[in-house]
Amino acid sequence: MHQSGTVAGLAVGGAVVFAATAVGVYRSTDGGQTWTLPGVGPSVPFANVVAISPRFAHDQTVFACGADGLYRSSDGGDTWHKVLVGSRTLSVVVAQDAGRDTLTVLAGTETDGILRSEDSGRTWAGANAGLLDLTAISLALSPRFESDHTGFAGTASGLYRTRNSGRSWRFVDTGTEEPAVQYLAVSPNFSDDRLVLAGSEADGLLRSVDGGASWSRPPSLASGGVAAVAFAARYPGVPTIAAATESGIALSRDGGETWVPAGEGRELVMSLIYTEHELLAGLHQRGIIRSTDGGSTWQQSIDGLSARLDTELVISPGFARDRTLFVAGLEDGVRASTDCGVTWADHGDGLDGVAVYGLAASADERLYAATSDGIRVGGSHARSWRPVPAAEGPARLVATGPG
Repeated sequence: MHQSGTVAGLAVGGAVVFAATAVGVYRSTDGGQTWTLPGVGPSVPFANVVAISPRFAHDQTVFACGADGLYRSSDGGDTWHKVLVGSRTLSVVVAQDAGRDTLTVLAGTETDGILRSEDSGRTWAGANAGLLDLTAISLALSPRFESDHTGFAGTASGLYRTRNSGRSWRFVDTGTEEPAVQYLAVSPNFSDDRLVLAGSEADGLLRSVDGGASWSRPPSLASGGVAAVAFAARYPGVPTIAAATESGIALSRDGGETWVPAGEGRELVMSLIYTEHELLAGLHQRGIIRSTDGGSTWQQSIDGLSARLDTELVISPGFARDRTLFVAGLEDGVRASTDCGVTWADHGDGLDGVAVYGLAASADERLYAATSDGIRVGGSHARSWRPVPAAEGPARLVATGPG
C-alpha cells in the first residue's frame, strides 16, 4: 500500500510530534522525519485534532478529538481512553493549573458547545455561559492562561473571548458578519504583543494586536479560507508565522501584518506546526511535507505514515495472469497494483468527489464500485468509471454473481 493520507492536525512536544489522521494518531520521535502508529490497542478513530499537555515531558499526556468523542493518552500515545462522549468533538486545548498537579482542559463540540474539566479530563461540566452558537470549531488559550485566564473560541458564526478561565464567554465584534472561525492562534509572546490570529472559512485572516478587543484583516489575506496558523518555535526571537490558505502556505515576519507565499505549489494544507528546526504541514490525502529552510523548499515526510482510509481489497478475476489488485478508499477513490501490491496507481477517473465504500469484480473482469453517488462500473482495467443508470443514489455495498 502506498503511504500518506489526510493529516488533519499536528502537535509537538520537544522532539515528539503527533499527527491526527482518520486511522488514528501517529507519532514521530525524530521531529517529523519518520512515523509510527504506536501501541497495540485501538487508536483514535477519525482523529482531527491533537493537543499536548504543557507538562508533556513529565506527564506524557495527550488529548485527541475523534469522531465519537475525546480521547486521552497518559503514556505518550501508546494507549488511548475515551474521556468524553456525546457530540462530536471539534477542538481541544490544555493548560496547566497554577499551584496544582492537574490540567484544565477545554473541549469544543459540534452541538453541545464547550465542556470544561479541571481534573485533567476525568470529570466535565458545561461552559457555555455567553455562547450564542454551540458549534465550537476552534479554541486557543493564552500562554499564561493559569494567571491571565484568557482564551478564545471560534464558532460557526463568530468569535468569543473568556477572561475567567473558560467559565463564561463574551462575543467579540470582528467587523465581519458572522465569520466561521476554524482556527485560532495566540502569540507565544501574548503578554507583551497581545497578538491573536483567527483563520476563517471564507473571510480570510482576522488579526488583533490588543488581546482581542479590536480586529482587522491583512490586505493579502482578506478573503478565502485559512485552515491553520503556526508561530515559529522560538517566536518572537525568530519572528515567523505560517498560515495555511487556499493558495498554499503563506509566511509573515511582521506579526501577521503582511504575508508572502512560501515556496511553490498549491497543496491543500490542513494543519501546520513548527518544530525546533523545521516547519511541518499536514496535507489533504498526501500526508506531511516539511521544510528546513523556512518554507522555501519542501520534502515529503511520510516514512511510516500509512493513513489512507481504505474500505475494501479486491483481487482481479484474472490475477494468475495479470497479478492485479484493486483497493477502494473513502477519500482516494480506487487504486490498482499490477505487481501483487508492490506499487500502486490511482484509477479514479470518474470518481472525483465521491467516497468508495465497496468493490466487486465480475466473471467477465468488470469492476463495480459502490459509492456515495451510486454504483459505478469500471472500463478497461478500471482506469475510468461511469455511472450505472439503474443504480443511482448512495450505495454501501455491491456484489456480483457467478455468471
